Amino acid sequence: MLAKSKLAAIDECLRPRTLKEAALIIIDMQKGFLYVGAALEVPEGRTKCLPNVGRLLSKAREVGLQVVFTKYVHRPGSQRISAYPFAPEVFAHPPGTPSGLFHPSNCCMQGDPSVDIVDELAVTKDDIVIEKYGYDSFHETTLDTELRSRGIGHLYITGVTTDICVDSTVKRGFHLEYKITAASDAVLTKWPNIQEACLDIWKRKFARVKSTSEILDEMDALKRG
Repeated sequence: MLAKSKLAAIDECLRPRTLKEAALIIIDMQKGFLYVGAALEVPEGRTKCLPNVGRLLSKAREVGLQVVFTKYVHRPGSQRISAYPFAPEVFAHPPGTPSGLFHPSNCCMQGDPSVDIVDELAVTKDDIVIEKYGYDSFHETTLDTELRSRGIGHLYITGVTTDICVDSTVKRGFHLEYKITAASDAVLTKWPNIQEACLDIWKRKFARVKSTSEILDEMDALKRG
């Protein structure tokens, strides 16, 4: 249990003071992770995570907060170890062979529909869309440049999966001196015990951890000034 005084100090340090200095980061809310039957499907991502990400996205648009989507993309021919041996599902599916979890399935392969952001979270021309080729949204992408060029130093982070791409992004963002707020009920993994472990680790050393409702209230307050 963290002391109330430490939590208060974390909150005071990491909370944004204006909307202009903050962004909503939506990590890998793609068809390859959320749609029924997808090889890397996170089933509760549709029922538990997606509605809250949608609420935060709607509020961000309402108050004028910058929105950033990230997409995990496997490039054909890539031999990154984040793909093999850890994610065989992203490799090309040989006709006539099994597909799905643990099998090559074209999941999130460049050009495959599974790469697309889910239809429920419509991307607009004002959004930043970052394609990444591993777990960390900053690694070998333009995300840091896009944020710093806009004067953004505070990040509200959402998406899937909590323990892999979200965790990697939270920790890299922390080391890049971004002030991070993770939405506890708008990030998700398949395993509840790992979900809770990640949230506990973040709030101890890496980020504020707030509920969707708390973040919505905060965005409203920032809008009012």
